[in-house]
Amino acid sequence: DQIYFGDMGGQVWRFDYNNDIGSTKSIDDRMTGDVIARFADDTPENARRFYYPPDIALLAIDGEQQLSISLGSGWRAHPLDDVVEDRFYSFRMTQVYGAPTTDDGEIRYPEVTENTTGMIDLGKSPDAVRNTDKSEKGWFLPLDPGEKVLSSSVTIDGSLVFTTYVPSSETGTCDAAIGSGAVYLLDLATGNPVKNLSDAGSQTDVTDPITGTDGTDETGMELDATDRRRKLSAAGIPPEASLLFPETGNATVFVGRDKLEEVQIDTLKTRTFWQEHIDENL
Repeated sequence: DQIYFGDMGGQVWRFDYNNDIGSTKSIDDRMTGDVIARFADDTPENARRFYYPPDIALLAIDGEQQLSISLGSGWRAHPLDDVVEDRFYSFRMTQVYGAPTTDDGEIRYPEVTENTTGMIDLGKSPDAVRNTDKSEKGWFLPLDPGEKVLSSSVTIDGSLVFTTYVPSSETGTCDAAIGSGAVYLLDLATGNPVKNLSDAGSQTDVTDPITGTDGTDETGMELDATDRRRKLSAAGIPPEASLLFPETGNATVFVGRDKLEEVQIDTLKTRTFWQEHIDENL
């Protein structure tokens, strides 16, 4: 009963469909919606475009359910462009089960921008971000020059996986500009790295008294901003990440021919049973 999409003007839209108001109502009466985010303007560097569907997931912040809306910008029609400063965005809405309304019942869609108070710029913030703000905020990650998102992300057990494309900086006169791809793995709520994808870092025995092991992986390796991403083995524009659930063995994340071993989600694969009871009086 909810529809989300981005457009090539850097906007994100939400529409809510209400089928409880009677079959005699027109589609205009049943459908409400508006822009919920604006992440572009009319300057060349900020002319961001969204070509792929947003990734919508439930997220609990301090025990309160929220919706996370995650998507990245990238000029698919011109993948070699290096002028636009593309970014990956993940913002939140507290209106999970129906259209957002004010205290007087008026439907009003809140709008998020990069300048929204509480919207965290991960390019400037410390690597470890403790974000427990319950309002409709989130974070965004500035990408490297020329780097862009050319597929949808996937949310897996509280983590985000998405791929980016980086055009080649050096090409010969007769050579195609193939470029390369990268995969990112981030915490959905904060944008922090959750695993060491860079194969770098330093050992640490420091335990944060507030967050326990926040900022380190299970081996005690301290994580920093470079651990969010890894270069893919195949050249060219990468596909989106795929989550596979085989009949036997653990669930696995693949990006093309690359397997993301760091994503451990075997606990999500559990057998569920159900029964249908027939009421003889019906």
